[in-house]
Amino acid sequence: MNNSPTHQLTNSPTHQLRLLCLLTILLACQEIKTPAYNANPEDLPDQEAWNTTIYLSQDGRQRAMVKAAHRLHYAATESTVIDQGIYVEFYDEDGLTSTLEAERGIIDEHAHNLWVKGNVVIKSLEHGTLETDSLRWLEEKNLIETEADVKLSTERDIITGQGFEADPGLKNWTIHRNVRGRFIRDENDKEDEK
Repeated sequence: MNNSPTHQLTNSPTHQLRLLCLLTILLACQEIKTPAYNANPEDLPDQEAWNTTIYLSQDGRQRAMVKAAHRLHYAATESTVIDQGIYVEFYDEDGLTSTLEAERGIIDEHAHNLWVKGNVVIKSLEHGTLETDSLRWLEEKNLIETEADVKLSTERDIITGQGFEADPGLKNWTIHRNVRGRFIRDENDKEDEK
C-alpha cells in the first residue's frame, strides 16, 4: 500500500469534498447556452387551423368551397397549404357540379388557383369520375388540368391517358396523350349511325 503524502492527500475525504465544491462553483459560473432556434421566420405560417372551410368566389359568385382538415396560411406568399386531407365542392350558375378529394393541396390566394396532389378524385354529378395523382384548378378560366396519368369513368366508358383538361363538372373534357379505353355503344347509337 502506498502511504506517500501525495496519495494520502488525493484520497482523503476532505480533498474529495473540496474538489467537488470547486467543480460545482466552476460549473455554476459558466454561461448556460441554449440551443439556437434556426427556423427562418418566413418559413413559419402566420396562421394554423384545423377543420376549416374556405370559400372561393369570382364576381360575387361562389365557385368553390374548400374543406381542410389542417391548413397553414402564409401571408408573405399569399398561400394556404392544406396537408391533411382536402375536400372541394365546385359550383356553376346552376349550383353544385362536382366534388374533389385529395391528400393535400395549396391555394394561391391572389389568383384563387388550387393545386392538389395524392389520390385525387373528382366526382361529377352528371359526367363520371376522374382519378389522377395531381391536378390544378384555374379559377379565372374555371378549368381543371393535369399532365399526369388520368382515368375517366362514366356510366358506359372507361378512358385512360396522360394530360387532361376540363371544366370542373367534367362536361367538356380533353385527354391529350396515350388515350385508351373501353367504349360501349348502346342500340340507340347504332341506329343513329345507319
